[in-house]
Amino acid sequence: MKSAHSELVREEGKALGIVAGVLFVVLLVAFYKSGVIVALRMALALLWLFVVPGMLLLLFLREKLQRMERILIGSLLSAGVLGIASYYVGLIGFNVNYHYLVLPLVLDGAGIIVFLWHSKKKGGEL
Repeated sequence: MKSAHSELVREEGKALGIVAGVLFVVLLVAFYKSGVIVALRMALALLWLFVVPGMLLLLFLREKLQRMERILIGSLLSAGVLGIASYYVGLIGFNVNYHYLVLPLVLDGAGIIVFLWHSKKKGGEL
């Protein structure tokens, strides 16, 4: 079972690396006057805020959706959920300075929990 999980992490990591590379190159071309560091920071921020939580939120649908569909739909889903959650968590009184750290971690955890619950429900299959 651990080898199946490690294989899944390896495959998703490769896909995430490819998306990161493409996103970095696109941002490097779009902001060519700003430099490499600015493009790298923007690419990492977009990955952290939208792509990774979106991939993890839709990980349990990997048999129904292809990888790029999950990345695209998950990124849009993550953007929507993060925006709404940030608004309501801010209304509750949580400091806005920490939203970019805490909310993606919460979404990552929720995605992992849903994936593990869904795979356990199917009989432990990945």
